[in-house]
Amino acid sequence: MKLCKEYRKARESAGKVVNLGRIDDSPASAPLLSGGGLMSLISDVCAANNVQVGHYSPRESGCEGTLHLVSARLDLTGSFSSLLTVLDRIEDVREIRISGAEFRTVKVGRDGRSLQLELNLLQVEDLRL
Repeated sequence: MKLCKEYRKARESAGKVVNLGRIDDSPASAPLLSGGGLMSLISDVCAANNVQVGHYSPRESGCEGTLHLVSARLDLTGSFSSLLTVLDRIEDVREIRISGAEFRTVKVGRDGRSLQLELNLLQVEDLRL
């Protein structure tokens, strides 16, 4: 009998949406890409994992009012596991979206090779924040 009551209760609540509080539906956030804020967020994890930043170039892709779509290319060099650690840290920044990631080996010096990660990042920045 207890199982039957639990089944009915579960069936009645199926399909109901529970509001767990206010959800921020605004896609915009304070500038991290255009002002270099991302670099300060990842500098400690880069240093701890021996990852070098080779190239960082943010640019505005479009705007509407105070909202600006900013894209950035970020090149990182290091070992595979250290690059994944930095990538994980960037993924934790909820304001930034990764639109592309490409690993490649690059020639360093005369005989050396290194692994490079090229990231393409996006952020909708609100200049009022």
